[in-house]
Order: sequence, then C-alpha cells, then structure tokens
Amino acid sequence: MAMQQPRFDRPRLPKLKRRRFRRIPVRTLAPNVVTLLALCAGLTAIRMAFEDHYVLAVGAIVFAAFVDEPGAVVIGPEHQRAEWLSVEDALLRFNFPAERQSLRTIVELLSTGNAGPVDDVMRIL
Repeated sequence: MAMQQPRFDRPRLPKLKRRRFRRIPVRTLAPNVVTLLALCAGLTAIRMAFEDHYVLAVGAIVFAAFVDEPGAVVIGPEHQRAEWLSVEDALLRFNFPAERQSLRTIVELLSTGNAGPVDDVMRIL
C-alpha cells in the first residue's frame, strides 16, 4: 500500500480589485507637454552650443521662448532697484576687472557688427 502525500491547501485570499489609473483629460496634460517641449529645446540649445552650432542653438532658444507661454513674473525685493545704465556707468559699478573686460568686448562686438550669429539674432529681434 502506497503512502498518501499530505495535502497542503493554500489559504484562499480574497480577490483584490486591480488598481486602475485614473484617466487624465488632454486639456490638463497639454500645458505640461508644451513645457516639456520647451525644456527639451533649451537642453538641445546647450548641446548645439557645445558642438559649435550657434545658429541652431539660438534658434532652439527662440523656439523655447515662444513655445512655452510665460507665467506670472514676480520680482523680488533685490531686483526692485533695477535700472538702465550707460556703458560708462556700468563699468564703474563692476567690481572685478574680468567683468569690465567682458562688457568692453560685448560693446566692441555689437558696435562693429562683427558678432556673427549673435549679431544676426539681435538684428532680427
């Protein structure tokens, strides 16, 4: 006579309802997709600039600026004193020699019309 194997029954668990994702309307998803596109365009611009494709980089930045609608801009107290200065006044306010030299270089490039792609963008805007 053969010995019977003991029977191990699994305890019955209650059937759990499968959790489903809630449907998201397209109208709430669309602004996030547009912001994601603008973010990707900005990151692509950085990559293009590293690869010396400055015209494409500027184009991607302009695309990102126009695709994503601007939100409400809140100016903090440190920016309340913002003012437009002449080049000479700005040079007097800079603390470091490298800042002064950078401003002089920018003024020289933009005044001679020899700024390359930057000059082309400034002409368009």
